[in-house]
Amino acid sequence: MNPWLFPGVLIFIAIAGLLLEILVAIRANRPKPKPHGHERRVPATIASLREAKNTGKDYWYITATWSDIQTDQTYTFQTGPLTRVPPWQVGETVIVAFDLRNPRSFRIE
Repeated sequence: MNPWLFPGVLIFIAIAGLLLEILVAIRANRPKPKPHGHERRVPATIASLREAKNTGKDYWYITATWSDIQTDQTYTFQTGPLTRVPPWQVGETVIVAFDLRNPRSFRIE
């Protein structure tokens, strides 16, 4: 057996790990997308998480609310069916980005 095989494999794994670490750091430090023209990002509170079963699959629906203190208007955002368990709990704060002209067009960040 070649005496340089084991050290060579260790060096390769170390370099690959270092490159992976650099890629993860670059991705984590990328600037977040800026809001577009009429988009607004607000802190909303998770009001409910609802699980629904349909043909053997589990789906989740998230409802979040935000109150605009300037207009005294409350916005309610409800997602469509999600196939993964949401990472949030009721009462937690999430960021909701929505279009001021069409509040039904939103995303939870």
